[in-house]
Amino acid sequence: MAAVLVLTLVPTAADNDVELVPFGDLVNAVDDWDAGRLMDVALESTANVLLFVPFGAALAFRGLGLGRATCYGLALSLAVEVAQYFVSGRTTAVDDVLLNGLGTVLGHLLLSGGMTRLAAAGARGPAEWPGKREDDVEIAATREDEE
Repeated sequence: MAAVLVLTLVPTAADNDVELVPFGDLVNAVDDWDAGRLMDVALESTANVLLFVPFGAALAFRGLGLGRATCYGLALSLAVEVAQYFVSGRTTAVDDVLLNGLGTVLGHLLLSGGMTRLAAAGARGPAEWPGKREDDVEIAATREDEE
């Protein structure tokens, strides 16, 4: 949360901007075929997604479902964008809300999918874990006998 606030609410010397057309920057960069601007938009978009991946993962860790986590991610992002309207040099953009929401979803899916696989592997036991070799199972069984 602290990283989100620091990265999104620190004032800059630029003018404020409001972008209400979804993915307008991307469309303009493609229409003009401005490779430099297209790369900037891609990097900014990726950063907006990655910024909220930890938030989505934390919500999954807390046991929230994907729908509720997505709503929380969108609400937090919307609050940040509204706050940015009042901070000098920041841009308030619909794209940011959508991309931050996507980041929340990805973070949730990464953690919840990983937790599901870990739980399934734990329920099966180490002998049935994918990628285990026969000798690994024998070594584990020998260690258990020694204890």
